[in-house]
Amino acid sequence: EAHGTGTVAGDNQELSAISNVFATPHRSLPLYVGSLKGNIGHTENTSGLASMLKSMLMLDRLEIPPVVGFETPKPGLPLDAIRIPKALTPWPHAEGVKPRISVNSFGFGGANAHAILEGPPDDTSIGSTSGRVDGSSPLLFPFSAQSKTSLVSMLESYRSWLEERPHVSLVDLSYTLRERRSAFPWRWWCVADSHEALLQRLSERLASTTAVQPTPPGSKVVFVFSGHGAQW
Repeated sequence: EAHGTGTVAGDNQELSAISNVFATPHRSLPLYVGSLKGNIGHTENTSGLASMLKSMLMLDRLEIPPVVGFETPKPGLPLDAIRIPKALTPWPHAEGVKPRISVNSFGFGGANAHAILEGPPDDTSIGSTSGRVDGSSPLLFPFSAQSKTSLVSMLESYRSWLEERPHVSLVDLSYTLRERRSAFPWRWWCVADSHEALLQRLSERLASTTAVQPTPPGSKVVFVFSGHGAQW
């Protein structure tokens, strides 16, 4: 996913860099390059975020959208090893190669960013019956209750329950706590990648003297994008 502003110098330099880095002799799949700016224009301070959203959708659907309005490339662009999609294209596959997207975002003031996104693992790669996730992948375990006393009691109950069930599926437990439980004002969460780690996190929380504060009612999340400066 290129920055792709359509300038003569900028496009040439960016495509040359992409070709030099990714179009290696041992590459087994075609190198597709696109830019969201052909679809929605330049969103300036949020152009990188827009490209990230597009890239996540591409990885989710395994499809490569066309660059709107692209028909004939400018003369002199280094496109020998690069394909610019003109139509919706299925994601190319090769044995043992995970889907990945590199996202470029270049600021006018010189703040350049490059992010690499990788597709999610296959469902079969995550263990569903073991106390440890394959590859020790970390999982989120959120807990919530109507009062501080209830939250402490809940954590104690889960610790006792886990001590009696060393082979419980952490994948299923994490999913249930995240997706099948109501969110109440008094909350605590932890991240763990094994049965032992989860028990340790629970014990540390129960032994801690740090107070847990309730979530204010009606609280909302706000994202602030500072643009080219760091004033925020």
